[in-house]
Amino acid sequence: MSLIVKNALIKVTFEHILTNGTNSCWFKVKSTYFSYMIKYWRNQRGFRYLKIYPKLDNGSAGNQIGFITQGTFQYNP
Repeated sequence: MSLIVKNALIKVTFEHILTNGTNSCWFKVKSTYFSYMIKYWRNQRGFRYLKIYPKLDNGSAGNQIGFITQGTFQYNP
């Protein structure tokens, strides 16, 4: 059984500074497989960790519901 991440916000942190002047950035996720997110982000250069938050009705992030690092991951929707 594959877990699907729906209507979420993710914050991705890298080891290097990005063009926005920080080492992290936010993305909106409409719908994707959690296993795909693990494979994709772990292969990105300088990836440190990713946090998953539900997107609330007002567009802000709720409490953290998952994470991905190079060594481990967890997702509890």
